[in-house]
Amino acid sequence: MRGWPRATVVLVLAIVSLIMSGCLFGGAGEIQTLELTASHEVLGFGETAQLSAVGKTKTGKKVAVIADWEIIKGSGTLVDSGFRASSWNYEGPVVLRATYQTISAEITLTINGLLGEPNPFPKPSSIDDALPKKTDPILLQVGEPVSVYAELVPYFVIYPFIDLSAFKDIWSYFVRNGTIQPPELMEGEKSRYASAWIADDVYEELLPEIPSVSHQVHFELIETEVLPGGASQSRTITYRHGTTLEQASEMFYRLVPKIATSYGWGWSNLSGNLGREIQKSTQESVTLEPEEVVSSTWSFVSPDDADFYLHSAWVRVDTFYLSDSEGNPLDTSVAFAKYGFSPCPVEIRGDVVYVTWSF
Repeated sequence: MRGWPRATVVLVLAIVSLIMSGCLFGGAGEIQTLELTASHEVLGFGETAQLSAVGKTKTGKKVAVIADWEIIKGSGTLVDSGFRASSWNYEGPVVLRATYQTISAEITLTINGLLGEPNPFPKPSSIDDALPKKTDPILLQVGEPVSVYAELVPYFVIYPFIDLSAFKDIWSYFVRNGTIQPPELMEGEKSRYASAWIADDVYEELLPEIPSVSHQVHFELIETEVLPGGASQSRTITYRHGTTLEQASEMFYRLVPKIATSYGWGWSNLSGNLGREIQKSTQESVTLEPEEVVSSTWSFVSPDDADFYLHSAWVRVDTFYLSDSEGNPLDTSVAFAKYGFSPCPVEIRGDVVYVTWSF
């Protein structure tokens, strides 16, 4: 501090004191009340409302604050700065409390219930019943025929310039530009061999129809909890989220073979190209993200109008797979029975869903 005028030192100390007391930059330290808002006050199952809190000072000035949120009535999930209606069978009010320093306020949202999908959850007869590890899959959509389809086909090949022959599985087109065709080696494979012919007569036949990409959904159980009426709990649960590279690449090679065999199958090439192909067939926007283990805060409040409540947490799994025109996976389809093709399921683990039963 040597060389600073005494008045400058006093001014610096005064500014530091104001910052620490919260009186500078809006008077955050003088906040008396909180005003809470939500982007949506009425939600259906699966929808999210963004939450915000504004502090009001003694002088009437409003200051944006970062508050701590909690659910004190109802059911759902707090995600970042929002609330998600994640309880499958909950309808009614949800009361949220926000706290900043020692000041609290509450806001009430209304949950209108399901958005039209069938209920896949089996109702237990008592709190002692064991819940299934996953629900039965529900077929949501049979997609349109794909424009390109390739498969690994066994060939007997002879290599040029050397006296060598071998059996080899090679990628070949079965469908191009939306038309079924006899299996044909991809352009990059043709120049590698002096000659090549299919080693299995089955694959010389035209496909009975063009495969489609269909969509199923099921739910996998994460955790359960039994609580007496009127009790509440909040804790962290972990689960898998996203898609494995192995699953995504299997379908990628079949629907986008030219890019897959030329440039590899890292996420940079895979996610966008495969997502577009799935969207072409299903008209659904699909996001492919690498699978990871994530955590979520599981908060629930049990009403007091029953003796016990069985709370359960499930992760939603959307599966896109290769099927026939009726939605049957290729490996179980009667039409494709003799080909031995795989449906190449791409399982996308997404949001957590909560289901509660009373006893």
